[in-house]
Amino acid sequence: MKVNAFTALEVHCSIGDIRMLLGQRDIAEQQYRTAIQKAQSWGIPDLSARARRGLGWLLRIMGKVDEAQEEMLKAVSLYQKLGNKEDEAVAVCNLGSIFEVRNDYAKAGEYYSRGLEMARKHGNLRTMYSARSNLGNLYRNRGDYDTALRHFKGALSLARRIKDRRIAGIVYNNMGILYREKGEFQKAIRCYQKRLEAAKEIGDKMGHCIVLCNLGVANLDIKKYGIAKAQLEEFYRLAMELKDKQAITYAIGNLGLVYYELGDYKKALDYFTRDLNLNRERGDQRDEAIALGNLGKLHVRTGDLDQAEKCLDLAIELGRKMEAPHYLCADLNYKADICLRTDRPEQAIVLNEEALRIAAKISRPEIIFEATLLKIKLQHSTEPGRSIRLFEQMLKDVKSDDEKAEILYTMSLLFSDPKRGTEAAKLYNKLYRSTKRHIYRIRADELSHVLKDR
Repeated sequence: MKVNAFTALEVHCSIGDIRMLLGQRDIAEQQYRTAIQKAQSWGIPDLSARARRGLGWLLRIMGKVDEAQEEMLKAVSLYQKLGNKEDEAVAVCNLGSIFEVRNDYAKAGEYYSRGLEMARKHGNLRTMYSARSNLGNLYRNRGDYDTALRHFKGALSLARRIKDRRIAGIVYNNMGILYREKGEFQKAIRCYQKRLEAAKEIGDKMGHCIVLCNLGVANLDIKKYGIAKAQLEEFYRLAMELKDKQAITYAIGNLGLVYYELGDYKKALDYFTRDLNLNRERGDQRDEAIALGNLGKLHVRTGDLDQAEKCLDLAIELGRKMEAPHYLCADLNYKADICLRTDRPEQAIVLNEEALRIAAKISRPEIIFEATLLKIKLQHSTEPGRSIRLFEQMLKDVKSDDEKAEILYTMSLLFSDPKRGTEAAKLYNKLYRSTKRHIYRIRADELSHVLKDR
C-alpha cells in the first residue's frame, strides 16, 4: 500500500511540474495540493516536502508571495527533519528567490549563498546552477554587473554540463537583461534570440512569454517601436493566458512606454496608471517605483511639473530603498531638471551629483550622458565660458546622432545660437523620419519656431 501510495503521489507531483511548465497553472496547483493532502494523510513526509516545494514555486510565479514563502519554509523544515540535504538545498535556493521577489535582497543573497554551498558539498550541479543564476540576477539588480556576469557564466557552464537546453536558455535571457542594462543592445538581442530558440524547441511557454517581453524592451531601446509593440502585445496575450500577474504588469508598463515614445500620451497615461495600481496590489515596491518614474516623466513631457514631481519623489524614495540603481538615476535626473526649471539650482545640483555617482557605478552609458549634460547646464549660470568648452568637448566625444542632437539643442537654447539650432533641427528631422519617436518631432518643431522668431 505504501509503495502504491508513494508512486501515486510521485505521479501527482510530476504532473504538477509538467502542467506548470506548460503554463496550466490552475491544474498544476490542484495537483500539488492533492499531493500534499494525501501525503499528510498517508504519512509520507518526503513527498509532502516535494509537493510543497512545487506549490511554493508555482505560487511565487503566480504572485502569491505570502503563500509561496509559507509553503517553501514548510518544505525546508521537512527536508531538515528527513536529513535530505540535497533537496533542502533546492528549497533553500527557491526560498531565496521568494525573498528577492519581496525585495529583501539581503535575505535572498543569504539563502542563495547557503544553497550554493550545500549543493557544492553534495555535487548537485542543477542546484549549483540555480544558485549561481539567482546570484547573478541579484547582483545585476544591485548594479554590480561584473560579479553578475561571473555568476551567469558559471551558471551557463553548469547548464551545459547538465545538457539542459531550458536552463541554458534562462541564463541567456538573464545575460541579455544584463547587457541591455549596460546599453549593449545588440549583445542583449543575440542572447534573447538564443533563449527564444531554446523555448520554442522544447515547448517552454513561460520561457517564450518572458523572452518576448525582453525582446520587446530591447527593440524599444533601439527605437524599433513597431517591432517592440508587436512583441509586447504578444507577450501580453501570453501573460494573460498564463495568469502571471508580474508578467501582466511588465506587459502593461512596457506598452505604456511604446505609446509614450510614439506621442500617444493619453494611452501611455492609461497604461502607466494601470501598471502602478497592479504593482501596488502585488505589493512589489520595486516595480511600483518604475511605474511612478514612468508617470513622472510623462507628466514632465505634458508640462504638469507639479504632478511629475510628486510621482518622482515617490519613485526616488522607493528606488533608494529597493536598490534599483538604473531607474533611480533616471528619476533623479528628471527631478533635478524640474528643480532647474523651477529656480531651485542648489537642489538640482545635489540630485544630479547623486545621479552621476550611481551612473558611474553601474556603467550605464545613456544615463551617464544625460546626467553629464544636465551637470553642464547647471554650471552654465555660474561658469558660462567653461560650460561652452565642455559642450564642445561632448560634441567631439559622442558617436550617436541622438546624443549629438541633444547637445546641439541644449547649446542652441542656452547660448541663443542659430547655427547650432539649425544643425539640431536637421538631425531631429532625420531621426524622426527613421524612428517616429515623438520627442524628435517636438524638438524639431520647437527649434523651427525659435529660429523663425530670431
